[in-house]
Amino acid sequence: MTLPDNYELPSACATVKDMTTWLQEQAPDAKMCRPCVLPIGVGWYIHELEANGKAALAQHLKSLADNEALTPLEVAKQLDSIKSQVDPRLGLRLKELDCTLQINANLDEDDFAEEELDSES
Repeated sequence: MTLPDNYELPSACATVKDMTTWLQEQAPDAKMCRPCVLPIGVGWYIHELEANGKAALAQHLKSLADNEALTPLEVAKQLDSIKSQVDPRLGLRLKELDCTLQINANLDEDDFAEEELDSES
């Protein structure tokens, strides 16, 4: 998906938290385990990075995701770091994916969409 020059974070995501903070929070209302849904977000990031010409970052993230020695918190820190390493529009898009993951984590497991994102190139 090529991001338009005027890409903005949707208003519904105005209060999205960085992934590190969100992962560390206690969430009694969450229907799903936060560390358990993190791999879904990682997959979304990889897809967006590849779709936006950031293959090296995508590959780096894939290698981190495959490293079973890393904790979910370490992976979340990497996701937060990546947002600052890319074009601001792509950073906002990744933040939107954080928002989507955080909102979906409060849904029942059966309602959570794990499908791959459609390419809109």
